[in-house]
Parts: sequence; structure tokens; C-alpha cells
Amino acid sequence: MAGDLLDRILGEIRARKREARAAYEEAQQLGRALAALDAGASRGATQPRSKGTRAAGRGAKERAGERAGERARRGANREAILAAVRERPGSTAREIADATGIARATVASTVTRLAASGVLEREAAPRGAVGFRAA
Repeated sequence: MAGDLLDRILGEIRARKREARAAYEEAQQLGRALAALDAGASRGATQPRSKGTRAAGRGAKERAGERAGERARRGANREAILAAVRERPGSTAREIADATGIARATVASTVTRLAASGVLEREAAPRGAVGFRAA
């Protein structure tokens, strides 16, 4: 009887977690879309980009509130990655990249360095992936 109740509660919690994750991911996508639209509006919708410039990305520059032509301040990616890992222990590099807007390759190399230096610890994640948590 108690086992049935526990199974039902666990099932409900898992279902609500899946629903909340979907809403979170949608909010992240909407945030990136708004940032891209804001960048386009500030550049002028009819004004073409000059040769050699790239469209505003969704990386550390936007998180830091900087213009697309400027570099992020030193350590901004590292700080954003560490904050994301603290908020969501066990996150994979892909999940951290999605949460922070930093390129996945940058996140992967940064978490590898942080794990090697002992700042982060690796842990097994679902489906054979590797997650990270603060040491």
C-alpha cells in the first residue's frame, strides 16, 4: 500500500519535471529569438551588414550585455558555465551550452579544463552522457 502511494507520487513528480523542463527549454528558445530580433532591430532591419561582420550570436557577448563587435570580458564564459553547473548539477556540456548560450565546443573545452583542475567533477548522466557538478 505504501509502495503504491510512493510509486504514484514518484510518477507524478517525474511527469511534472518533464513538463517543467519543456517549458524551461521553450523559454530559452524564446529568449534567444528575442535577442536575435533585438540585435536586428538595433542594427536596422533594412541596413545590410558590412563585409566581414557576423550576426550577433547568442554567446557570452549577449549575456554580458555587450555589442556584437566587442569581445566578452576575460573569464565571462567560465563564470557563466560555473553558475549554470551550480544551478543544475549533473548537466551535460550540451545542457550547459543551451542554458548559457555559449557555443557547445567552448563549453566542452572549458568544462574539461575545469574538471582537470578539480573545480568541477564528472558524473554519469542518463544515456551514457557525462554530467558535471561543482567539486
